[in-house]
Amino acid sequence: MNEAAPQPDDDFETARKQATRARWALNALVGLSALASALFFAYVLTRVAPRGKAEPPEVNVPTSAVAKTVGLLQGESGGLFVELRDLDEAPSYREAWSDRLRTDLGIAAKGRLYRLLVRNDGKEKAAFAGTLSARDGSGTEWPVRWLKDVADATAGSDLGRMALAQAEPRFELAPGESRQLDVFVQSRGETLPPSAEDFASGSMALESGPLLALQHTRTQVAQK
Repeated sequence: MNEAAPQPDDDFETARKQATRARWALNALVGLSALASALFFAYVLTRVAPRGKAEPPEVNVPTSAVAKTVGLLQGESGGLFVELRDLDEAPSYREAWSDRLRTDLGIAAKGRLYRLLVRNDGKEKAAFAGTLSARDGSGTEWPVRWLKDVADATAGSDLGRMALAQAEPRFELAPGESRQLDVFVQSRGETLPPSAEDFASGSMALESGPLLALQHTRTQVAQK
């Protein structure tokens, strides 16, 4: 004897139950999604503005207006051009950068760092070596010292060791070649040496060749 065929009412009831289960499953997914979104939003709020915590202090970056021209020392002899200038045109920044670099180099003495440019404008290879000094407006002489004579690589940072490696004071330059290196002038007691802008003159005693005189010069600041 054949089984009786399913009744239409049974089919409708089955479909209704399946639809109900699907609706409950969808509602559960929507609820879980809303809960996850709320938790994520709360997490972001606690990270961006933690409750009960003060706002972080502002970072003070030293800045200052740069004049249209800057002062420096320049001189040339036998095709060898020498220029002594500050680390940066902006006074406030140059002070902060000099102090930071002095620490990175492991220089214990107080003083100021400067940038020395040497360029060979001649037609032959030129050797550079010697002693350098600068004088302020009152005639006081400030010996310029090479970093190898004042820096302590073991007490400095990686940045300082890199600067020290690039500041070798004896080198040769091919025609048209130039090199920049940092140099140091030590304070006299508590008196900090003047900026390069305030040096009146200077001299470079080369091991080979005549004395190279440096004169105070004002030059236009490159517009960035």
